[in-house]
Amino acid sequence: MKRILNMIRHVHADAVNRIRVRALTNLKSNDPRTAFNVLSKYKLKYVEVGPSSYVLINAVALPTVCLERLQAATDAHWALAHNTKDLSFLQNKFSNPLIEELLQKAFTLGASDIFLTKSNTGTAICFRHKRQLKFYQNFEQDKYGHLLKSLLVLAGQTINDSLRPYEGHFRYKFHGKQLFCRLSFVASPVSQSLVLRLLSEDLFPFDYSKLHLPNELQHFLQNYCEQANLSGMVLISGPTGSGKTTTAYALAKLLRKNHRKIISIEDPIEAEQEDMIQTEIRPHLGYTFDNALKAVLRQDPNVILLGEIRDAETAKAAFYASLSGYLVITTLHAELLDTVPLRCNELGIDFNVFKDNVKLQIHQYWCPSENTPRFEWRCHL
Repeated sequence: MKRILNMIRHVHADAVNRIRVRALTNLKSNDPRTAFNVLSKYKLKYVEVGPSSYVLINAVALPTVCLERLQAATDAHWALAHNTKDLSFLQNKFSNPLIEELLQKAFTLGASDIFLTKSNTGTAICFRHKRQLKFYQNFEQDKYGHLLKSLLVLAGQTINDSLRPYEGHFRYKFHGKQLFCRLSFVASPVSQSLVLRLLSEDLFPFDYSKLHLPNELQHFLQNYCEQANLSGMVLISGPTGSGKTTTAYALAKLLRKNHRKIISIEDPIEAEQEDMIQTEIRPHLGYTFDNALKAVLRQDPNVILLGEIRDAETAKAAFYASLSGYLVITTLHAELLDTVPLRCNELGIDFNVFKDNVKLQIHQYWCPSENTPRFEWRCHL
């Protein structure tokens, strides 16, 4: 029965491809409206990678003549991308120099985020540095559109629907450095907003000695990480942009020096680390936090780094692992140290479970008048 169903699917796919090929080869020259309507009608995904330059995504079965007819109809260059590697190559081929300019400015400032906004009053770029927004520049509408599409392409997203929210991430080689960018895009009929979260050891070194920790907390962590059997949870909290992920990675590196096996579960992987095993959840493929946790526990780790507690599912996974005799390092968005137990309770974690399992709380935030983060901490050992 399964074999018959596969044959039916294959015959159907083959028939659809023949119809697509016929529609594309019948396109007339200088008729872009019809060409884009055909692409939408037959659900052929495409992205703009530069001025008058487009890429058809995963259109494996289309012959070269289809691209030739598309080029004649739209008076633009077209290429095929069979996978994300092809897409990245084509994006670099038609790279936007403004991306390099933005990243250069971000490195100079030590910015954690780049903001692109469009409204009725115009378009603008801002940076976030130590939780403070810094205006960079206004720019022209067409330049904004090209930059937006270029960034979405890098994140593996299509732009067929300008009102649809997008999330993605990409790695960008910049002056010999590997930069990780997490992208979020939302829009309405009158405005658009794209945010890039930047992570790189060149921007934020994951070095325990460079975290500006209070001496007392620094000595405590050094002694704590040298203990033989660690379990429970180290919970790092703070507002957006306070450096929680940087602290979590730095603490994991400190634990790794004591010859512990560390596995991370992240959504997505924020920064690649050579001294730990990292896994990224894929909800659309059925690889959820629950599934990832089961797989990780079979690997017999000493320490589990769980990227961030965002919802009830991740909270349950984090506390379940800490109850199983493992040390869990994770982060949580919270404005104040005292509100952390309440935030966890809102996510389904009982106050007694929180008290029994969270061995150390570290809360960090930026003070506008200072150049280093402030830390508060509470030990429950």
